[in-house]
Amino acid sequence: MKTRLSLQIWPTLLVAALIVANGVFAIPGDKAPLEGVHPGFKLINLRPADLNPMVTGLDWMSDGRLVVSHWGGEHKLVHTRQTQGKVFILSGVTGDNPKVTFKEFASGLEDPMGLAVVDDEIYVTGGNALLHLEDGNKDGSMDNARKVWSNGDTHGRHEFFFGLLYRDGKFYGNMSSEKGTNLNNDNRGTHVVIDKATGAREIVAAGLRTPNGIGWGPDGEIFVPDVQGHWLPSNKLIHIKKGRYYGFRLNDPKGWANTTESPPVVYIPQKEIGQAPSQPLLVRDGIYKNQFLMGDAVNGGIRRVFLEKVAGEYQGCLLRFSQGLEAGIERMVYGPDGMIYLGGVGGEDAGWSHKGRRFGLQKLKPSGQVAFEMLAVRSRPKGMEIEFTKPAGASADAAGNYEVKTWSYKPTAAYGGPKVGEKALSVKSVQVNADRSKAYLEIAGLEKGNVVYIRLAGVKSGGGESPWATEGWYTLNAFGSGNPFDPPTPITNTLAADHKQASIFRIVRGESGVLADVNLKSAYEVKLLDLNGRMLSRSTGNAPGRHNLESIDSKPGLYLVRVEDLSGGKTQTLRVMLP
Repeated sequence: MKTRLSLQIWPTLLVAALIVANGVFAIPGDKAPLEGVHPGFKLINLRPADLNPMVTGLDWMSDGRLVVSHWGGEHKLVHTRQTQGKVFILSGVTGDNPKVTFKEFASGLEDPMGLAVVDDEIYVTGGNALLHLEDGNKDGSMDNARKVWSNGDTHGRHEFFFGLLYRDGKFYGNMSSEKGTNLNNDNRGTHVVIDKATGAREIVAAGLRTPNGIGWGPDGEIFVPDVQGHWLPSNKLIHIKKGRYYGFRLNDPKGWANTTESPPVVYIPQKEIGQAPSQPLLVRDGIYKNQFLMGDAVNGGIRRVFLEKVAGEYQGCLLRFSQGLEAGIERMVYGPDGMIYLGGVGGEDAGWSHKGRRFGLQKLKPSGQVAFEMLAVRSRPKGMEIEFTKPAGASADAAGNYEVKTWSYKPTAAYGGPKVGEKALSVKSVQVNADRSKAYLEIAGLEKGNVVYIRLAGVKSGGGESPWATEGWYTLNAFGSGNPFDPPTPITNTLAADHKQASIFRIVRGESGVLADVNLKSAYEVKLLDLNGRMLSRSTGNAPGRHNLESIDSKPGLYLVRVEDLSGGKTQTLRVMLP
């Protein structure tokens, strides 16, 4: 019972980017503005001249067509319901020389801010509802927008339903809060899970303001950005956990603010490195594997987030990554060709750095080049350890070639907030390891709960190459352990331990994938699914046996294995990380 397949991951979320006339965008305070697209990628344009999407969602049909949701609204009217939303289905987008055609699938949608394709059926988050866009006669156009779940008729300024992820019969999304007043609505400012079959809604976490985006983490966890505002002194990226509260207090009818506020994975200092962070996309291979790419809808550009686990929680370092893109990108998704697809938006207001550039649809193809930069920044008990993408030169040994500052934030009822206690820190000493891939900075005065800013002020590679990006912002929620240059602790295992055993089947490692040992004596199906629930492989049996699910193109990542007893017995689904 061997099934060979080409595995693909299509996380339903994306990150952001921006272009200006000369391809350069300098955020105020930036020490070294980036120019153009990151050297590790080649930019490919996708948008035909007669397609102008303000992209708020990207996902894939099983035949390789790209589904795109378009907002169509005006930023100055975000306090009202806007029904200019559309969904397009694009053909011919994959490969190095795409020949893109498109068809409008749906129109008249209210503020669509998320999209997911499940078994070739299209779902969007529209206004206050999760909608199934039905095409009953299969003519390629929507016949009916069926409400799977609705939050009622409330609508205030910046009230959106952001998303969308799907896994194992459940949709995952974020309900933003009204920006300025307490709306007293249970669902607002929350992360919600909605049952596909019943429409039942569960509130998982609260204290969100404008959580514009959602993405899978290294082990299938959910990560969400949020935007500075009242009670939020800084933009941030958070790890969603059940029962947690994340700080926004203007909509809190259930009293979540009486619980302890959970710290972010990383802070994103306002205007210094971001202003409206959007969907995080987990990098699935290459040197940045298990890091996030994340954009900004207002300031534009792609950032990168290095993750590490300290004391069982995620924290990490925010780094600049790329510019030179078409708009402030809202969404990103991996394509079946292994490229990263970018969907962009823009605003008319003066505060939007790419004013007038409202549309975007491009993709990034890995170029094979490696730029000299900080690959990772890790916390140690008495300092910070920097890992480089290339061996560093002699300049890395000098303490004076590193600038370090630190500060904290204090939530208040005011809009945003200043840095608290900002000060420069002294680099007492520098150690560089034998292959010159890492530098350890012993730093006096580091404090838990602070942001640690590090800038390469004079460090170059062994070949004399200046860094592509010089700055990093590490959020020090807890001090890391170990000695300088100790091997880092992996974030994930190849097969997560809690998914190796099940009541009707178990997962074991295969040479190029995984094996499912099924215990059933009745007729059953074994399916390999991506995280959107899309079937990638199917095998059947009527007796206990082993099913081989293997990757012929060596694409690692997180998938679902589902076994269904066709006689009416138990159906079970396990997450599995394919090596």
